[in-house]
Amino acid sequence: MHDLDMDGDVESQDLNDPTSRPTRPLNLLLVAFDYPPYVGGGGSIRMRKLVKYLARDPQLAVSVLTGGWESRDAAPGLRDRPADVPLHVAAKRPVNPDRANQAPRRAWTWAGIGLRSLLQMPDNRFRFLPRLVSVIRRLDREQVFDLILITSPPNSMGLLLPLLRVAGLRAKLLLDVRDMWALDPLLSPNMGWFRAIQARLERWALRHADALVTVTPGYQRWLLQQMGGRVPVYIIHNGYDEEDWRGLVPRRVWPGTLLISHAGSLGGINGPRTTATLAQALDILLARRPDLRGSLAFQFIGNMPVVEQEQLMMRSPDVRFEFAGFLPHGATLERLAASDALLLLHFDLPHCDIIYPGKLFEYYRMALPVLACSPPGHLRDFVDSRDMGECADYADPQAVALALERLADRLRQGPGYALPGTDVTQFERGQLAVQYAGLIRGVMAGR
Repeated sequence: MHDLDMDGDVESQDLNDPTSRPTRPLNLLLVAFDYPPYVGGGGSIRMRKLVKYLARDPQLAVSVLTGGWESRDAAPGLRDRPADVPLHVAAKRPVNPDRANQAPRRAWTWAGIGLRSLLQMPDNRFRFLPRLVSVIRRLDREQVFDLILITSPPNSMGLLLPLLRVAGLRAKLLLDVRDMWALDPLLSPNMGWFRAIQARLERWALRHADALVTVTPGYQRWLLQQMGGRVPVYIIHNGYDEEDWRGLVPRRVWPGTLLISHAGSLGGINGPRTTATLAQALDILLARRPDLRGSLAFQFIGNMPVVEQEQLMMRSPDVRFEFAGFLPHGATLERLAASDALLLLHFDLPHCDIIYPGKLFEYYRMALPVLACSPPGHLRDFVDSRDMGECADYADPQAVALALERLADRLRQGPGYALPGTDVTQFERGQLAVQYAGLIRGVMAGR
């Protein structure tokens, strides 16, 4: 029997019982393929913030192992980490943080890149697993870990579980699963046989865990179904770091307009999250409401293809657009904080009803209304139940136009939205880390 509350969360007051605490700090190794300074993507924030707060627990001795093979969007604002937490890098060669390196590649290098793109079981990062296992074994001989926390994606990190069992490590194994594996709507190739293999591979790999942690109730239910009750599955939500708000100076773009901001990359690997529907919705809205012409402005923070920018500006000449490109996390928060509303573009694809984007909680902390373009599911339930903004199915431009109209009128005429939310503090990173620490102690105690 696992100590879960009605939402599936760990009851931290039980797992943090002082009588169950060890007499020495628990040696914890966190394995994150992407971790500063070797990556700057949004997915690395969860583990970076968790390490920051777990390292403050005197009962935990935290170390980090990262891949170090690549550095997407590395930026100074995302390279910070606790100075007293040892960082081990599995890469054999130093990593150049400049992703724009255009050094010539030999023919055999291109051939290897092509071969790796075809071998994706579960993804093309599996080739790094032997090196990671080797480094983990060496580190374990030096200090003997009590628990190894592995974070996924990449999904291949889940295969570390059976590999470490075979290697004979005695540490407890905990896997933090923040995104879908076999259910991933962007799984490539998107073919039935490939998905079936991935589903079997997922079940086989995850059953070697002592416990699983995920981020939404829907995905918790999916994992519990896959595990058949053999492995406990807990929820630790994504969140926001209150310390990021200290000294935050909002930086406003275009005063006098209704400014709606979006943070995060569009296009490219994000595929369906394009601006095509938004452009159509703006056409519909401005044709019906000419009084809104010239009063709307959109700010996009993050990488965005030029074709997407041109489409918005050409289709909506009566709307202002700012394309800020990639910015460090702190600078992004400064721009978001100066907005009138925030934009969430969520995948309108199968199974996306059981997830929500991690940025949702920073948006919630901003205490600004949101326009959530999403299929029915967790995200819309979160927004609607808290009167946090307006929702619409992103596949329907007419619905998005109506939602944007309601947002504009409510902001200009009132009443306002129920913000700040009364339950926002439960998603603060420090609070979540306390839950995580309690979960770790509970796993060590065999609960």
